[in-house]
Amino acid sequence: MNFHQDATLRDRFLRLPYLRCDNLCAIHYLTDVDASTPAFCVVPRSNQFETLRESYDAFADNYVELPIHGKAGSCVLNDTATF
Repeated sequence: MNFHQDATLRDRFLRLPYLRCDNLCAIHYLTDVDASTPAFCVVPRSNQFETLRESYDAFADNYVELPIHGKAGSCVLNDTATF
């Protein structure tokens, strides 16, 4: 899958986990999204890395591409620095 970061600030590498994010993105599902449909997807904790490849190499067997499923009307909030 192709991933990108919408916006990143250099100081994200100096933050402790779960502190403020760069920018917040809100995605609203207009239809049900499940395993049979395309879904918004994130790589948890990938905001710690410059590239997706770096996160893949660092997490090794723990690397996860996590699709976010939900019913129509669901809202997904994420830090834009996350792949």
